[in-house]
Amino acid sequence: MSTRRFRNALASLALGVPLWTASILGVSLPSLSAQAQVEADIESWVSKAESLLAQEKSQPALRSQRVAAFSESARLLAQRLATVPEQSGAYPVQLFRIGLYLYLSEAPADAQIILTECQRHPQLHSPQAVWKGQPIATHLRTFTGVRIFAASDQGSGLPVGEGAVEGGMRLWAHSSKGSIRPAKLPTTETPFSPAEQRLLRSRIGQTRFAQSAQQLATSLLKPLGTPVTAVDERIVVAALGQRDDTDQLAKELSRIQQRLWTKFFERRDPPPLLVVYANLGPGYDEESARSLSMAVHGRPSADREGYYSPLDRSLVLRKGIAGDSGRLFLGTAIHELAHALIDVDAPQTPHWLNEGMAALLEEQDIVGQPIDNYRLYDLLLAQKQSLPVSVRSVVAGQAPADPRLRDAMSRYITLWVYTQRGEGALRKLYGSLRKSPKQAAQPLLATLLGVPAEQLDDKFQEFLKSRNVAELDQRWGAIKPMELSAPTDSIHPAGPSHMKGEGSGPVMQMQQRQQGPSQQLLQRFQQLQQQ
Repeated sequence: MSTRRFRNALASLALGVPLWTASILGVSLPSLSAQAQVEADIESWVSKAESLLAQEKSQPALRSQRVAAFSESARLLAQRLATVPEQSGAYPVQLFRIGLYLYLSEAPADAQIILTECQRHPQLHSPQAVWKGQPIATHLRTFTGVRIFAASDQGSGLPVGEGAVEGGMRLWAHSSKGSIRPAKLPTTETPFSPAEQRLLRSRIGQTRFAQSAQQLATSLLKPLGTPVTAVDERIVVAALGQRDDTDQLAKELSRIQQRLWTKFFERRDPPPLLVVYANLGPGYDEESARSLSMAVHGRPSADREGYYSPLDRSLVLRKGIAGDSGRLFLGTAIHELAHALIDVDAPQTPHWLNEGMAALLEEQDIVGQPIDNYRLYDLLLAQKQSLPVSVRSVVAGQAPADPRLRDAMSRYITLWVYTQRGEGALRKLYGSLRKSPKQAAQPLLATLLGVPAEQLDDKFQEFLKSRNVAELDQRWGAIKPMELSAPTDSIHPAGPSHMKGEGSGPVMQMQQRQQGPSQQLLQRFQQLQQQ
């Protein structure tokens, strides 16, 4: 995608108003007098918006006018951005103003994304990157309206924390765990070059609004066939599969996104618009999965069920999640959706908590309570092999080298908090680290659990031993490690040969005699929505 397309895409911040700029129409740029008029229009709207903001303190009824005025200010600035050289010091100034006005128009999730792009800009520290007498970098450090990570002094790359960085972008991904097949680790990929990273980030402008996001997604998937798209609120799905499945996926992810955004993250603004690329075909093969990932990100992302890419704020569900009976297996989708929301809400969340919260949603019971899943086997096997299973080490940033064990630890630490102290305690843990991500998590965790810090590891071991493994075996026994004893004959093996067309893989929430966990979770969300 060219730089020009990125600029044009940012003009889609018109918030539903038809675009009329010369750059969009592909004709010559406006004359100098027309540019001067544009500048005057922008500053007129900004002045009006700022005046309304000041008056609103004593006249609350002006709120809707203030929101509209800042929305128009952001739209006009986004249109003007098409005429600003991208590598100039003026470019981050415009990005900052767009992000600021989006926030003041009560769209902080989208503001977060634009401000993040601003602080990554290579000209952020240019002498020309100044607004109202202060460097833009200073504005970013002191701007507290949106929770952006303080990376303005760390260059233009993505912040690298405890999370794995693969292919040049932070990926929270699931390796393939296809039932009776041996588990595979995702293949290491060639890191993205700076140019490739810029190309992916340039899509962000096109994915702030549904129509331009649909156009982008369709163009990316068109070489693979005829993609089907669906939009529901702040979710855009581009899929290879059936229309009904695509519509259902958009609807259900939209409902879950709204539930998480308002209830768990306690946000009152609209959630970010997210683009989901999905393989909704009847098969469960790696070949079609590779094709999808290659089309979207230029990498095969081999052996993953799905992943979330913060570079272009997209979710990729690589392997068939649609069943023959009209069911969708949403374990991976919900997991990656949680990562996407955390990445916007609090991108410096420690990896163990980020992964743990997302993994917690993979499997729940009929009333929406998280329950054990296949990850418990990894921990029990580690215990049997006398491998270190230390909560204190994980929350201190010293996670196990084995990614399966690392992710299992993450899920079960959060499940421990949830089980012992409830969802409120987990929200409190997340909220504390969102506010101060560099604080030591060990004493915070100990306080929430009511356990002395030095006893965290022992108590966690007791928690693992207390889990109902027999009940777990009824659902996941087909992939239970031989070292923990083979599944009993009474357990129906839930491998591909028994689930043709039903999406195998544990993360896909294997078909059961009773209603599947993903459907249970969705049913519970529907009940809560009606309360």
